[in-house]
Amino acid sequence: MRRITALLAFSLSLPIRLGIALANAWSRLRSGQIPDYVQIDLGERVVERTVPRSFLWRQLDSSPAPQSLEELKRTLLAIANDPRPTGIVLRVDHTDLTLVRAQNLASLLAECRQVSVQRRGPNAALQIVCYLFHCNAPTYLVGVAADRIYLNPMAPWNLKGLLWSKHFLSRGLDRLGVEFDVVRAGRWKSATSSLTSEFMHDLERSHMTAIMDSYRQQITEAVAQGRDLPRSAVKTALARGPLLATEALALGLVDDVCTWMELPQRLAGTSKNPLQRITPAAEIRGLLRRSYRRKFWKAVGLIEVKGVIALGATSGPTLPGMEGRTCNHADLVQIIQKAQARHRQLAGVVLVVDSPGGSALASHIVLDALRALALKVPLAVYMAGVAASGGYYLAMSGEHVIAQEATLTGSIGVFSAKPVVSRLLQRLGVLTAELAQGENAQVYSAYARWTPVQRQVMQTQVDHIYTEFKQVVAEGRNMEAGRVEELAQGKVWTGRQALVHRLVDDTGPLSKAVQYIRDKAQVPPHLDVKVLDLGSRKKSPSLYSALAPAGLAQWLQWTTALTSNSSFKEETAPELWMLADDLV
Repeated sequence: MRRITALLAFSLSLPIRLGIALANAWSRLRSGQIPDYVQIDLGERVVERTVPRSFLWRQLDSSPAPQSLEELKRTLLAIANDPRPTGIVLRVDHTDLTLVRAQNLASLLAECRQVSVQRRGPNAALQIVCYLFHCNAPTYLVGVAADRIYLNPMAPWNLKGLLWSKHFLSRGLDRLGVEFDVVRAGRWKSATSSLTSEFMHDLERSHMTAIMDSYRQQITEAVAQGRDLPRSAVKTALARGPLLATEALALGLVDDVCTWMELPQRLAGTSKNPLQRITPAAEIRGLLRRSYRRKFWKAVGLIEVKGVIALGATSGPTLPGMEGRTCNHADLVQIIQKAQARHRQLAGVVLVVDSPGGSALASHIVLDALRALALKVPLAVYMAGVAASGGYYLAMSGEHVIAQEATLTGSIGVFSAKPVVSRLLQRLGVLTAELAQGENAQVYSAYARWTPVQRQVMQTQVDHIYTEFKQVVAEGRNMEAGRVEELAQGKVWTGRQALVHRLVDDTGPLSKAVQYIRDKAQVPPHLDVKVLDLGSRKKSPSLYSALAPAGLAQWLQWTTALTSNSSFKEETAPELWMLADDLV
């Protein structure tokens, strides 16, 4: 039976093999058109993975789709597997690259270099050059992962430390006649402080300082290692920044300073005409040599949780610019259940989390579905930019959790908030008559503050969810309850700090999570594994702007019902939120 299966697979692959052979023959005939260096431009918008755009989205938004790290990886590895180019020039102009994506891109450059060493040998390995028009912390971290850095003479070496700010709205809201009732579990759970405080408290200040210290340490170590400089020298440069390009050159922070037009002459190569030494990847992609690799019969599934986790399902089209802001639980559960139904076709599943959390109930429902899936197939978790609060809660479904060093995670805590708008309405001339029977009938009302009894009722609910959250973490991380309590309390950690505290198993890019599934499924090294998107959740118009200062979602909901003439109505309860602080 195995022989028959192998023969059938070989027969089906013959057209593909023949096509690759013909393409490579054509490529050899046109070898003279292969440049010394292949140019890759880093896009203005860079994302982890490409998000499918709906027809309506494309009609309303004519801007180019963002560049994905997936796409960059395919291009880099295609060049690394062809022995003819001397190197790659990564051109970096203005970009929204984040620290986490910069670390992932640096990992891609390291992978590209490793493939080229295996293909060509260490003495003829692909040279990776980074040319910077724009030099801030993320782009420079990409540069130090390259073999050489060239800086435009007009571009400053713009690493100048870290800055974080937060607006406190309490005084302004009070002038409007709006106040918030808040209950929370976790001393460091400061997501609502912007609504209830006039200034930053010492506890929050010390907490944020620790996060920024971790980021600064990561930047210092990466620069010191990439540029082969003492850490003390890097710290001095960071303290002096921003620097002129010539100052950065004198300190050994870059290899050369030149214009883009001068770069071809600075690069070694075989082309007689330096102007032909660099060619964009799009112009020679069809000339690169290809190879056929058999695929494993099972795929690695990918499920993405991106944005605020909200109750409900997607309804209606997504507006341009709103993609990835909310993630509806019903859509996620449907995707997870479909993955469970086809588990025999999957080597495993990687859950990609890029979420600050959201509704406690929605997060719990999704976690139950993920746990059911984990009984069928291996489940690994990759944390992208942020996987905190409800995002970290979902990560506890995985048997192996990977974060990037700059990922924001933790924030194990819960809160609930409601706005009280009675004074605002009075100023607007809106008078409200509200009749209540029962001591707690107005607990969800936007027209009355909580009584001591009502506040205790809400605190009990928040404490209950908080206890459940800590229990889920204790089980997921095989950790004692006392240790979980030390790491909880709403504290936020970087991925590097989380690894030290055993909140994650490893740090690195998404490929590490895929490799974990490969190892669990015992996929032979010579076989490729298809990474299958199991259905990017549909996008809905964003609620994030309403949720960032927590509780405003309910405010909007209540204010739309102000003119209701119903004799009796049940107010929608302010949800219990597992939503991280506004740190990104």
